[in-house]
Amino acid sequence: MSEILLIHPKEGERVFGGMPPLGLAWIASYLESEKYSVTLTDLQISDKTFGKVLEETKPKILGIAGTSHTRYESFELAKEAKACDKDIFVLYGGSHATFTDEDTLKHVQEIDVVVRGEGETSTLQVVETVLRNRKDLTEIDGISYRTNGKIIHNKPRQRIQDLDQLPFPRRNMEEMKKYDLKMDFLDIPAASIMSSRGCPINCSYCSASAMFGTKLTLRSAKNVVDEIEQLLTEYGVKGIKFFDSTLTLKRSHILSLCEEINRRRLNFPWECEIRVNTVDKELLKTMRDAGCYYVDFG
Repeated sequence: MSEILLIHPKEGERVFGGMPPLGLAWIASYLESEKYSVTLTDLQISDKTFGKVLEETKPKILGIAGTSHTRYESFELAKEAKACDKDIFVLYGGSHATFTDEDTLKHVQEIDVVVRGEGETSTLQVVETVLRNRKDLTEIDGISYRTNGKIIHNKPRQRIQDLDQLPFPRRNMEEMKKYDLKMDFLDIPAASIMSSRGCPINCSYCSASAMFGTKLTLRSAKNVVDEIEQLLTEYGVKGIKFFDSTLTLKRSHILSLCEEINRRRLNFPWECEIRVNTVDKELLKTMRDAGCYYVDFG
């Protein structure tokens, strides 16, 4: 049994080779650091049905993540959960939830709260309210919900400024083996990682700025490379995919990452996404010398 079940819906096809849901994994580890009992299940790789997971965990709170691509699957999970136990409190978060909070709450009655944007603190405070009666929903920034049939949108939550305070995303050795994320062109097992949140560029086609805001927040090089070293030594990973919107937005950040990788004498291939106007030949050479072999220009 668990107080909280966090679930990632099954997709029609494996996106990015079945990449673990980093956002949900971060929330799981954050809730566990606050001494809550949490089960995290990714239906992309689980050999159990959602009904079986519900039966085994008997959660009081269900947190569902997902994208626009999986919105209908997420809605069905909420409906199945309420059909199983009408008292389960259902949260829905992620990019689609953030951009469609009003529409989602209007049309999917089985969802009790939408968590908008960066989810760790808002989710924790909702959990505290539901399980410990520590505060009222009206006091929680960054959420939308219903009261007496009316949809309420609380004010946006302030971003987490010190990302180093967050524990690493929750990972499980046996579950990691079920993903088939590979390094491009190298066909070796990879893990995904993010060293920053937000993006000041604000491209119209990208969700990063709309989801996390236009202010860039950064993890320290030590914190990032600590996580990389753990992935390389404990999880059988051979390469790293940076999923930052633009890893090279702040030159001092990418230089500090390269310096820390070299200082520890870590030898592994990594790839990232960059913008043309954020790099030059000198920086690209520094990145290459630290193991970067492939970049995506956006």
